[in-house]
Amino acid sequence: MKSYNTDWIRNVGIVGHGDTGKTQLVSSLLFTAGMTPRLGKVAEGSTVTDWDDEEIARKISINTGLAYAEWQAPGQAEKTKINLLDTPGYSTFLNETKSSLIAADAALIVVDAAAGAARAGVGARALTGKSYKPRRRRHMWRPMPPCRRAKSSSNGVPRPKSWRRA
Repeated sequence: MKSYNTDWIRNVGIVGHGDTGKTQLVSSLLFTAGMTPRLGKVAEGSTVTDWDDEEIARKISINTGLAYAEWQAPGQAEKTKINLLDTPGYSTFLNETKSSLIAADAALIVVDAAAGAARAGVGARALTGKSYKPRRRRHMWRPMPPCRRAKSSSNGVPRPKSWRRA
């Protein structure tokens, strides 16, 4: 088995609601990277990450599927190993998804084009927000302007002319 330096390993959790195409996306990524000789399809039960008989029969992911792909960008010295975590999308299996995201460096949120971002955005953002991953929040804090009616403040200092009424 090939040994990888930790600088060249990425863990990507693929999250979204049920039936958004997460498993099909993983299958397509593996095929594009050359890791599988054929494109697996959920409808045929031939995907790499849905291997359990129950998953194949229901055509949904019940457990988190793990697959990896090697990718080398142009000008890059080594290949990067990308571990793809294909998580279940239905709320029945939410704990499976939460426990998988602990190991993920990043989350790829898959959105159903017909349902829109409003449906998928709430659940997936809630999952990624609780997984202790650093993310940027921007808080706009501005002090409240003083009352514009007063010509002087409580300490006797006059207000600027721009705050006075005409």
